[in-house]
Parts: sequence; structure tokens; C-alpha cells
Amino acid sequence: PAPQRILFLGNSITLHGPAPEIGWTGNWGMAASAEAKDYVHLVTAALEKDAGVRPDIRVKNIADFERGLAAYEPARALQSELSFKPQMVILAIGENAADPATAEAQQVFASAMDRLLGELKKAGAPDIIIRSCFWPHATKDRLLREAAERAAADFVDISALGRNPANEAR
Repeated sequence: PAPQRILFLGNSITLHGPAPEIGWTGNWGMAASAEAKDYVHLVTAALEKDAGVRPDIRVKNIADFERGLAAYEPARALQSELSFKPQMVILAIGENAADPATAEAQQVFASAMDRLLGELKKAGAPDIIIRSCFWPHATKDRLLREAAERAAADFVDISALGRNPANEAR
């Protein structure tokens, strides 16, 4: 059966409030020309079409996770979202995280992912889908894939999208 409660967690591609200083006036996934055209709402519409019922969704920007991997406390930061008890979580992150160029930085990234995924799993054991970075990054994508494997989550490689100049929204 199709999931009825879906939690979308990500960075600005998932949700970004108005930022007139950069020319962004929307309150949806950045780079989409309208809310109905961002990836969250396209996925939701496709699931509704397939299942015949619109899933209840929650959407949260967690760029603060990417920017503060070691300090981020998922249980506190995602309290409302975890109490939603999602049946599915779609995670779209990575672009705002610093380049984990050293072994130590890679361990910090991996540990932060394990903490995040562990808290998500406690919230009703949802199916979790993690996508690669939109702008391909070999190290981050490997760490995301490995975190997905450790958490028995699905990993989706979308790197071909970021390599296509037509997707640059310029």
C-alpha cells in the first residue's frame, strides 16, 4: 500500500522561504517556478495519482543539519516531524555540507547521518529514501550511500540530473 504519511527533509530544493535579497519570493522548493512544480509536490501528486488518495505530507528544511553536522540534535530539532510518525521519509541533503575531505570530516558526516537516520527509524520505522547530491560529489555521495546501507534505507543516485546543463535553472 502507498504511504499515507510522508516526511520530506532536505535543503532549499525541498523548501525555502522567501529571500528577496537573492530574488527568491517563493515558499516552496527552490528553483521551481511554482509550488506545484517543486519536487515535493510533483512526487506527492504522482503518489496520489497512483494510489487514488493524497498522502499527508510534512516538509522541513534541514540545511542546519548540513551546516552543523556534529552539533545537530535530531530528536530535538525534528520533534514535531518525528511525532508525525511518517511511513516514509525522503531525504534530500548534501549540497550545503562542507566537503568532507579528511578522514575525520568523513567520520563526522557518517556519524551525523547515523544519528539522523537512527532517530527517523525510531519514529515508527518508516521506509527511508536518501538521494545523492544534486551536484554530484563523489565523497558525499559515497557517505550518503553507505549511511543508507547501514540504515537499510534506499539510496537513489540522481547525479545524472546535476550533470545536465538544462537542469541548472539559469
